[in-house]
Amino acid sequence: MVRTLLSSLVLLIVIVAAGIAAEPVPVVVVAEPAPVAAAAPIAQLASGVPVAAGEAVMAGAEPLILSITGAPGSTLKLSPGGTLRVGTAEVAGGTAALVQLDAGAVEVDLPNKGVYHELHVLGEFSDTRVTGTLFVVERRAQRGDYTALISGRLNVKLRSQVAERLGGSNDGVDLVSRQGVGADASGLGAIDKLLARPSVAASATVKEQATDAAANGIPFDTVSDAVAGTVVAQDVDDNVAASVSTSVESAVNDSIVDAVTAAVITSTLGGAPAPSGPSALAGPPAPPTSP
Repeated sequence: MVRTLLSSLVLLIVIVAAGIAAEPVPVVVVAEPAPVAAAAPIAQLASGVPVAAGEAVMAGAEPLILSITGAPGSTLKLSPGGTLRVGTAEVAGGTAALVQLDAGAVEVDLPNKGVYHELHVLGEFSDTRVTGTLFVVERRAQRGDYTALISGRLNVKLRSQVAERLGGSNDGVDLVSRQGVGADASGLGAIDKLLARPSVAASATVKEQATDAAANGIPFDTVSDAVAGTVVAQDVDDNVAASVSTSVESAVNDSIVDAVTAAVITSTLGGAPAPSGPSALAGPPAPPTSP
């Protein structure tokens, strides 16, 4: 009987084993990930190297030249040791190009806004909006921003988060050719009359160059338009220049564009600027020591 039971057990094991072996082995097919399209470059270096949106770009010992894709003839000249990032955002009226200045100074030449509705240069405290002009913005670590307008027209206001902390309105100021204004944690400063064109390659600050004839700026009265690389208004009354903007344009900018732009810029290039720096995007190196 024992032999019979053992034979039955062996037979059962063989049958079960045969059944297991007969089961088809499932084949797991791992699909290859779909190709991810490379983000279209938002800018490129003078050497032709593309710059992706949000990518930190840092100048070495010499000024670094970039151009904004989609804006023919545009030039960004970044000061030695300076850092910036470029991006875009949808605002009321179209697409805005955004330049986040993380350190140093940048000269912006925008003779043709191309596919963009406007351009914003964001410092630590200031938001400079332009549709076409030549100007320089400098950010000095925890010591404020300064905007020097060489030619054209600008609106400079506080970044929305800074204005909210200070309370009150944030209408900003309108600059015309050869004017400048500073911005820091206490708000916007008084408008300065500029005596010279600042250079991002100089060791003196942008404000020092533009308002002090002895600080290595290029005096407007001694430089030709060809040398300056732009048409600089000569003896134009500021009130006349300021009246170029129509009341309709101002109303649209103040009541519609500002609110939408502030929200989109915040979500695109980072949140509220902390006293030590503004950006929520990772990557920018520490700002250079200011003179």
